[in-house]
Amino acid sequence: MESLAQGIEQNEKWQDESLYASLADAGPSCYPLPEQAMGMPKSFSTDDRWIIVDKTYPTQIAERIRLLKNHPDLLIARMDGEDVARAEKELLSHVVSYLLNHYEGYFEQKRERLTCRLTGISVDFAKVTDPLKALSCLITEDMVLLLSAEKAPEGHVCYRLKSGALLFPNDWGLVTVPNDNETNTGLGKTSAEIHHGKVKHYDKNFAAGVEHWNEKLKASLYLWRRNWGPQTSRSLCLHPRVMRESSPNNPEDWDQGFIRSEQQSFVKLPKSGAIVFGIKTYIWPLSDFFNDTATWHNLKTATENLPPDMVSYRKSKLSTFTNWLSKAQPQQPT
Repeated sequence: MESLAQGIEQNEKWQDESLYASLADAGPSCYPLPEQAMGMPKSFSTDDRWIIVDKTYPTQIAERIRLLKNHPDLLIARMDGEDVARAEKELLSHVVSYLLNHYEGYFEQKRERLTCRLTGISVDFAKVTDPLKALSCLITEDMVLLLSAEKAPEGHVCYRLKSGALLFPNDWGLVTVPNDNETNTGLGKTSAEIHHGKVKHYDKNFAAGVEHWNEKLKASLYLWRRNWGPQTSRSLCLHPRVMRESSPNNPEDWDQGFIRSEQQSFVKLPKSGAIVFGIKTYIWPLSDFFNDTATWHNLKTATENLPPDMVSYRKSKLSTFTNWLSKAQPQQPT
């Protein structure tokens, strides 16, 4: 038995690897890339896609545990305040209820203890002191909490990122570390402040309306959107201080490249009113797209339909990627 944190343990005796065969597939054919520009989130028809337990679950949980051991202060952070503490506890309770309702074959609860049979991880809620660490060991989604703060001069309420577990970030983080000049951080900022100057199409298309959207969001809704982009690294964690990815110098580098796709979800908690921004990350080798005509067509269409703002935002990788994509040919079925 290994103690991962107070109230969180992992024991091989609680793990049943025979369950892996029943996990849903998680390849690119299961989660098609959006073929139109990413816009405001859409409603789920049900809440079945808020938290996903599929074939990526065991390996991603193992990677999350490794990252928590090596970089805990970078990947989990919070601001002080009773409102933050209440929202974190509510989020953990909300997630646990969801897991038991949707994945009862993989999770079981006895009194104050929840055990995941896929990983052998057990959480004793009577002893847990950090709800975000518990979440990070139970689900593969990153989750950050935006809570209402001050009123803007325009009259709407500002929502600020006050807490989060961000283990698989894509070139951003929650906090800096001593003697670090990185400014691409989110804690304490509004969505507009996080994106300002870095994501120009966000400033242009979304910044003005997001705070109004946050304020009007209803707790009964589960919203989502999906983004994607090429990358040369298999790494899930692209935190500026954990790993710095290099851009390819020529199209041939993409033969061993990957597509990173994030399903981003938005849920407002009913009691605290906190908005939960969830991120489920997939990394697919480009070879997975070679092997299926439909997914290859999906990748080409999604690339061709990228709007100019997005092309400019991804220009460090996209020029060589599109050049490579124009010459590459998928495998033909035999």
